Amino acid sequence: MRWIVLSAALTILVIGLRTSDPGFEVIAEGQAKLAPVLAALETHKQKTGSFPASLDELLQAKSITHVPELNKACLYRPVTYWASEDRSFYTLRFSYDLQNGFMKEIFCSYYVPDEAKWEISKYPPSCSTLFATRVGARFKKSGSATDLDSSVKHLIDSSKIFDNVVNLWRDRVVKVLGEGVAVHMPTALRGKDDLDAIQYSPRNGKGKSYVFVFRQKVFEPGSEPHVVARAVYSVSGGEPEESKWVEIASCK
Repeated sequence: MRWIVLSAALTILVIGLRTSDPGFEVIAEGQAKLAPVLAALETHKQKTGSFPASLDELLQAKSITHVPELNKACLYRPVTYWASEDRSFYTLRFSYDLQNGFMKEIFCSYYVPDEAKWEISKYPPSCSTLFATRVGARFKKSGSATDLDSSVKHLIDSSKIFDNVVNLWRDRVVKVLGEGVAVHMPTALRGKDDLDAIQYSPRNGKGKSYVFVFRQKVFEPGSEPHVVARAVYSVSGGEPEESKWVEIASCK
């Protein structure tokens, strides 16, 4: 069984809590209570080759008798489990409303199985962001069409607010998928404010390619513009200008 490590240094850097603060101790207690669940998840993976779709599977298999109750006095969001479609990855998280200096703030603690440690943040990455980053790293090594499809899907999902894709940052796309290749868009699809279009393709040339079209976005008058995606297209067949372009996401 892998040891579960709490990254205290990162915690201090991200949220400003010291290990001596009561809030830190409360979060650490919650993490410790969930240790049996983490152990059961790892055992399930070893026995079946994948993580369960939900914690109910662990309960039904009697791998755990219950999902531990956390501190109700400060609980903001209860224990939440999320597993990827292929069941190769999961996150477990909970949130507390804690006193931090003169004010109360919400802190989320989430477990990253690949790193076998808990993280704490006021602004935690979404489950889709964590998975997109994981599969994107795999795509950059393998060039696999399957990894590309999955990482693009979860990149888009990670930027959704309800059904709208909002602020899909160029920096995030590059971090997950790499630099990509600049391409020219078909004239009919070009927007007047487009900066450029970047294409990502499977290494063997089989499967879909994806093109992210970027533009500048100013959030406040006089502020520095940010570069975000305007749209995402899937592209198939031949060179880009001759290909069939299908918009799979229109971004705000």
